[in-house]
Amino acid sequence: MLEQGKQVFLADGEANPDQELLADLYRQRILDIHLTDIVGEGFSSWRQLMPSLIEMGISASPHGSLFKTYYNAHLAGALGNMPTIEGVTCESDEVDFGNYTLEEGKLTPSSAPGFGMKLLKDYS
Repeated sequence: MLEQGKQVFLADGEANPDQELLADLYRQRILDIHLTDIVGEGFSSWRQLMPSLIEMGISASPHGSLFKTYYNAHLAGALGNMPTIEGVTCESDEVDFGNYTLEEGKLTPSSAPGFGMKLLKDYS
């Protein structure tokens, strides 16, 4: 890859991460991208973490699947510093994923309430 001029990025932190170890690996420039799960950390933790990642020159790409792909799109729009998100598409008989658009590899999140998703069944 390097011979063909392709840049290689190393990411870690997806499952049960040791945040202190990850921070040490970032400071040593061993890792390039922080990959901790969006749900494992939550939005508030990511809001606190992102400035330190930016200061260290580390990008973020929170782990995501199913609903998390859409959560990550909102987080990327709010905080930046996410050159890519893990895009795992899904379908559901119970949730309408709304008006997210994917054009030329760019996912634009919905501006509708509730992450732009609606429950299709009445659970009351």
